[in-house]
Amino acid sequence: MDPKTLRMFALASQLGFSLAAPLVFFIGGGILLDRKVGTTPLFLLVGVILGMIGAGYGLWDVVKRFPTEQIRRRPPSKRPE
Repeated sequence: MDPKTLRMFALASQLGFSLAAPLVFFIGGGILLDRKVGTTPLFLLVGVILGMIGAGYGLWDVVKRFPTEQIRRRPPSKRPE
């Protein structure tokens, strides 16, 4: 398989994991805390908010490290006139 294709697969899986992991962790923690304490939607809603913040930060961190300089250095394509 082409190294460029493997790199794109790695980037896609990293994006998916950085979005899903905080959401699952914080929402699951909110559900468990709600069951333990007896407050029905309180910690679930806090978990949703914290999960969205964590997923946004994870997405920002992955996109920030994306190598955009490789795209900018490509010479412009010359079209025959």
